Amino acid sequence: MEYSYAYAPHGTGVFSCLPKGCEAHVYKFSFDMGATAKSVLDVDEILESMKESWRGIEYDRRRRNCCLFCKTLLEKLGVGPVPDLAAWDDMVNV
Repeated sequence: MEYSYAYAPHGTGVFSCLPKGCEAHVYKFSFDMGATAKSVLDVDEILESMKESWRGIEYDRRRRNCCLFCKTLLEKLGVGPVPDLAAWDDMVNV
């Protein structure tokens, strides 16, 4: 599964979809982040925690967006390196 974050009027802004299958965006390219050493249970717990703290109503295109969500998730999973967020910011503003 692929995970991301977006505005939602109620509840979490975290959502999942098939890899490269987010209907809200046009797929451009992928970054290979490697494999996590976390167990499936650990990953599920990380995502559940993030669902609580990444509320949809708090989405902000410049300060709390899908790119920052992905950076945070990658750090929690211990994978990376995280791509240059300046490049991500350029993608958000296209």
